[in-house]
Amino acid sequence: MLKKNYIFVHIPKSAGSTLKVSIKSIIEADDIIWDYSHPFSQGRIVRNVKNTIESFSTKKYQRKVIFGHFMPCKYADLSFSGFNKRENSIYLTFLRDPLQRAISHYYHWKREPDLTNSACVTLLEEDWSLERFLVDPFFKNFYAQFFFGFNINNFDFIGITERFDESIALLKMAYPEFSMLNVKENVNINTQKVVDKAYVIDPDLALIFKKNNVLDYAIYEQALAVFNNKHSQLMMKNS
Repeated sequence: MLKKNYIFVHIPKSAGSTLKVSIKSIIEADDIIWDYSHPFSQGRIVRNVKNTIESFSTKKYQRKVIFGHFMPCKYADLSFSGFNKRENSIYLTFLRDPLQRAISHYYHWKREPDLTNSACVTLLEEDWSLERFLVDPFFKNFYAQFFFGFNINNFDFIGITERFDESIALLKMAYPEFSMLNVKENVNINTQKVVDKAYVIDPDLALIFKKNNVLDYAIYEQALAVFNNKHSQLMMKNS
């Protein structure tokens, strides 16, 4: 029996699918809510209002693992300063280098189109290039949009996709409910040229992307710093 809610925000193309399979194998089906509401299938204003309204109805959930593509504010409490953590909930997610995540998202849509998403439909109809996708305003600061009103400091655990195995080890140690996770190496279909499992693109385009996504890089760097600190503490504890 779970003691709290575990709110697991699955950011697209950040290793969530790999983890999802393992969680499904160790948590009872009745204790899991799969919420793949795909907020980015709607415009920014609509999804922000919709999730704010829905946050009032999600207070009913008790002792569940809630996993999927949803904005964390949907399962948080609204206040004058934004959305706050609920006392009975643990918030978890994985983050990936913003550029690498965006490129993976583009190729995923090319392989497996999401026809419910107007942006994906436009991408297919107009045959967008990777360059076109990376500079489109709709995806600018993707993390910052996903975390609308929910400060990154509210997360109790943030794994780093590029350090997947270490992240899983930390997760298992921090939360006994997940101690039996048996996660295989994070695998992503990729036919593009890679170096150390990273996509390689034109440096000028990469620089443009980084300038256009300053908020996301700030979020990622903050998450990475917290992760490094927790990992160092774990290494010292086990040495």
